[in-house]
Amino acid sequence: MRTLRSLALLLLLATNTRAAVPPPPESEPWTALTAGEFRIYSNASAHATQGIATNLLRMREALGKVTTLAVRTDKPTYVLIFRSEASFAPYRDAMFHGNDAPVSGAFLSGRAANFITINAAAEGGVTRLVYHELAHHFMRNTIPGLPLWLDEGLAEYHSTFSVRGHEVRIGVMIPEHVRALRSRRQPLIPLERHFAVDQQSPEYTDPRPQRRFYAQSWALVHYFYSGGPERRARLEAFLEAIRSGRSAAEATPLLGSDYPAMAVELMTYVRRPSMTFTSYRLDELVVPALDAPRPLPRGELLYALGSLLTGADGEALLAEAVRVDPSHAEAHAMLGYARQARGDHDGALAMFEKAASLGNRDEAIRELHANALRERDSAAAHRAQRQYEEGHEEEAIAAMRSILERTSDEELKEHLQGVIGVHEERVARELREKAMHDIIAAAQAGKTKEALALIDALLAKTTDEEERAQLMAMRDGLKPVLR
Repeated sequence: MRTLRSLALLLLLATNTRAAVPPPPESEPWTALTAGEFRIYSNASAHATQGIATNLLRMREALGKVTTLAVRTDKPTYVLIFRSEASFAPYRDAMFHGNDAPVSGAFLSGRAANFITINAAAEGGVTRLVYHELAHHFMRNTIPGLPLWLDEGLAEYHSTFSVRGHEVRIGVMIPEHVRALRSRRQPLIPLERHFAVDQQSPEYTDPRPQRRFYAQSWALVHYFYSGGPERRARLEAFLEAIRSGRSAAEATPLLGSDYPAMAVELMTYVRRPSMTFTSYRLDELVVPALDAPRPLPRGELLYALGSLLTGADGEALLAEAVRVDPSHAEAHAMLGYARQARGDHDGALAMFEKAASLGNRDEAIRELHANALRERDSAAAHRAQRQYEEGHEEEAIAAMRSILERTSDEELKEHLQGVIGVHEERVARELREKAMHDIIAAAQAGKTKEALALIDALLAKTTDEEERAQLMAMRDGLKPVLR
């Protein structure tokens, strides 16, 4: 089974050779539930839909009790539940670019929303991958800047959320991690090195050491969380230091400085026949009651699916959403974002402006509109710069002035003002040089009145004291010639 990191990399590295994703059949019924920021869209049965939705809410509430994580956010999370492998596969393959990724669920973070996709027919329902990524989302909302080992270790620890009868469990043993750590073929990553791993480290980028890194990060979190009050206090002191703005390197000594002894304790802990986990009775978790699923309008479904996917797949679904529901402001905006991504700035802005005219109130989508405007102005500025360098100066400067009048990008404004200022200074200098040449030529030709008129005209324009003094001396020298 591929690791979580490998699955994420598939999104970035694979070449898309699949057929385009068709929209769901119009005859296929989809339903909707809303619970806080969760917008749950499903073509599975009402029973399966409510069960999955309830467990997501339970996981969120359990994390809120076990940790101090901010488990409620303003950013919406679309939960797309597919009733079967056949229903889920086209979207899974589009998300992972046809690499046959063996997943039954995924979590993706977008600019305007998060997305959870779930195959309701998969064994076990919501997968550890979804819980892992949801935990990441809550952690990054709460404590930005966590070192990689703790970010991944906490996500793995909380990914084990499960419901057993009337009990909720978090932090249960992950057998594959235990097997990896107990293997004698590969020793522990030295703790000093482990605590310093980042996203460019081979322990994170190479598949074999990466598996060890995930297992060891999970085990360390377990060791600190469940290994007694003294260990937990060390982890909490470390987290508080990160929260207050200290770097990971500055905070790491709070975990303990005797790394060899800690490594021995960690391996002793991992070799225990069982591990402590956290449990709650279901009735301890305050989960809002869910309404019965309601029919989902087709335009809203197409909007959610189109926002989930990237490239031509997403754009085609969003275009269909706009066709089906021309009043859907967010669909117009996300179609604009899709067009912006492929460089169609004019098409993007037309869609964003249509969304604004329809009354879009989504702050994240308004920011996408503002970003499209900045990109439009930046691209126009680059074209004007090239035009200027190719010698079409007047047209280029006119274009730059036009951009200055409309842009809100302060950095771009400063750049354009600098280019225009240098241009104006050079043009003014060249005009002064020509005027001086004309004055001298007129004087040498005996055209004293003309030379004096040119001097007076230039004096009226210049504020440079040295230049003014030179002109006045020339004028004083020419006046006697007229007498």
